[in-house]
Amino acid sequence: MKIGIWINISHFPAGGPTVVCLGVLIGLKQLIPDCILVINEPGELNFQLFGADRDIRLYPTNTVFGPNPIAVQHIDFINPDDDEKWKYAKTMTFSAVWIINWLEQKFPIRASMQEDKKRVYLWESGVDIVYYTPSDKPKTQDFFIYYKSQRPEEVEQVWGYLFSSYYEIKGDLLCYHFYKPEMLRDVAQRSKFCIMIDNEETQGLAALEIMACNCPIFCIDKPYYQHKSHVMRNSVTSIVSWNDCCGMKSDWEKWKTDFPTFLNSLATYTPAQFVQQKYSYKECAKTLVSIAVDSIKRDISSQILASEPS
Repeated sequence: MKIGIWINISHFPAGGPTVVCLGVLIGLKQLIPDCILVINEPGELNFQLFGADRDIRLYPTNTVFGPNPIAVQHIDFINPDDDEKWKYAKTMTFSAVWIINWLEQKFPIRASMQEDKKRVYLWESGVDIVYYTPSDKPKTQDFFIYYKSQRPEEVEQVWGYLFSSYYEIKGDLLCYHFYKPEMLRDVAQRSKFCIMIDNEETQGLAALEIMACNCPIFCIDKPYYQHKSHVMRNSVTSIVSWNDCCGMKSDWEKWKTDFPTFLNSLATYTPAQFVQQKYSYKECAKTLVSIAVDSIKRDISSQILASEPS
């Protein structure tokens, strides 16, 4: 099988998008070892990932666009008909329901789904569960804080609370954009838990990597998303890929009362098992291929119905 991967290779994005792109390539080869992966050439299945800058009308009609093909920022300045991907893409994937809810303020996503003009799926990318894996060594550190928020006073508030209330526990701080993969793996493997101060995530790959090392997470969540003057409340989560076995989600109103419960439950959490079962590169590639196959089947069914005499 020939599989087309459509990306802009002149500007391969850094950070999370790079992890997603590489994970898709690895997962597809693990899932279908004899498949041929080609860049910017058509195949039986076609996936457009990050960084496309070409006229998408030239893409194969059966291309799956995503994840999150429409920029969240577009809610501020673009009309639906001005967005090429919205106009021409038939099959799209998003990594979170909250992103669809946000974009619904301008793009008629659900109405287009009901009318079968667009096929919209939820798809979350995987992480390297061979690299991010539990360690056989004992946990030597109490915790670390993973910090992605742009407000340093939030970290100061957490540090102050931990120092005044739990001064016998010790921890580190790891900031988004300022660490290498081995640093994250090392601190996650040797820490008993992680406190995540994060918000506005489309999925949260770092959270999956931390959990894959069997480090439970206490997440201080933010129940709204704000971009300039636009605010969406009650449907944003800072870790999309989540299960109660991974730790505890709280928020800024009640995290201080939830935290002792989390500490008392540390022995019951099994985050590595959750990630290994659902978010390996192979499992996520399987989901992506099933989306492509389902969309093709629906196209064939539509063509058959259209050809039948009324």
